[in-house]
Amino acid sequence: MAKGSRVYTFFYSGVSTFSNLIASLVVFIILARFLDKSIFGDYVFYNSLAAVFCVLIDFGINQKLLREGRLDLSSLNALFLNNLLLKTYIFLAVFVLYFIILICILKYDLYSILIFLTVSSFSFFQLSTVVFRVIEDYRLEAIVTFTSSLIFILVCLVTSYITSNIIIICLTLLLARFCTFLTTLFIINKKIKFRFKNNSILFKKLIVESLPYLSDRIVSVLYSNVDTLIIKYFIGSVGVATYNSGLKLASGSLGVSTILSNIYIPKISVITYKRTYIEAKDRKVFRDLWSLLAVLGLLIVFLFTFFNKIISDILFSNKFPELLFLLPLFGLFVSTRLLASYYGIILTAIGKQNERAKANIFSFITMVISGALFTYYFGLKGTLFSLVLTTILLIILYIIILKQIQFKHLYHKGVIAILVLTAFIVWTRLS
Repeated sequence: MAKGSRVYTFFYSGVSTFSNLIASLVVFIILARFLDKSIFGDYVFYNSLAAVFCVLIDFGINQKLLREGRLDLSSLNALFLNNLLLKTYIFLAVFVLYFIILICILKYDLYSILIFLTVSSFSFFQLSTVVFRVIEDYRLEAIVTFTSSLIFILVCLVTSYITSNIIIICLTLLLARFCTFLTTLFIINKKIKFRFKNNSILFKKLIVESLPYLSDRIVSVLYSNVDTLIIKYFIGSVGVATYNSGLKLASGSLGVSTILSNIYIPKISVITYKRTYIEAKDRKVFRDLWSLLAVLGLLIVFLFTFFNKIISDILFSNKFPELLFLLPLFGLFVSTRLLASYYGIILTAIGKQNERAKANIFSFITMVISGALFTYYFGLKGTLFSLVLTTILLIILYIIILKQIQFKHLYHKGVIAILVLTAFIVWTRLS
């Protein structure tokens, strides 16, 4: 791929990824400003619950389609449609499960259903946009995603300005997400011309092949949401609102790993597919990927640590005072998570998804246990300490797996240097 082409690919992929992340962040800020802190905390809590349930709907299909669709472009139509139908069947089952558990048994607010449907619609939308990446039409993906995000922001802003009724707000956000998904399907049909062919044997094969991706996706989503559930239990809705104000900024910063994943998974898959030796010209791909993630992690730590007051004042009008102390810790978490994503991207690209899933599951179990204990004894900062420590554990597990298969581009000395430097910056500032 030519240098100019790589620049355009990175730019358009960045527009796509950050459009979604910025839309989520802006909507979060709008609602944080317009809603009461307690109601806003409940809204965030229901979003986390919806994300946990919707991971079953994702089923790891997006990552699987991104890798296998690129390796077999001639079958893209069949791959996409079968995955779309599989996703639809799973959605119906999960919706029934969600309704029974959260509405009938736990008696949660009915508007949580609207939030669940909104998150589900976005999951379907994301599956659709994978097609653009597979056929390397990053420009069209950027246009579609940017337009969808802009509509979502405008709908939220107008509705929140008119009314603070949470049910009306959630309903309009759902309509915005669902309509953009249908529009994207129409655009994709122009590209690959849908030809439906339901094949039950293929569905069974899809389910079995998707399980490693599903387990990885489950752990990834739980990593992002189980801390919210723990905080809700130990601290309450206001704690959820405070913590998630920083978490949203961290999630937005982590968007760069999504961009690089979209670009480098297909690229590394091609480089390593059925090869025992990687040529010198291809080794630069690994160095470039690690360097980008390391430098960006350092930049985030610097911004979150030394501009924490400015960020809090501008975005949240200092509505969450404790956020000033938490932001540097969120920066440290982002840096370690970006380093971990380097090894995760490689494991997925070289077909070691089972091993990646096992490492994620072990790290996640550790995080749940330590998160509950640290949150109970140290509050919100304890939750963040738990996230950082278990992410470091995940990096160690990833490196061990790659060493076992004699993968050489590990840069483990660089990881140690980055971890020491970022921890020193944060500790110096907070002390």
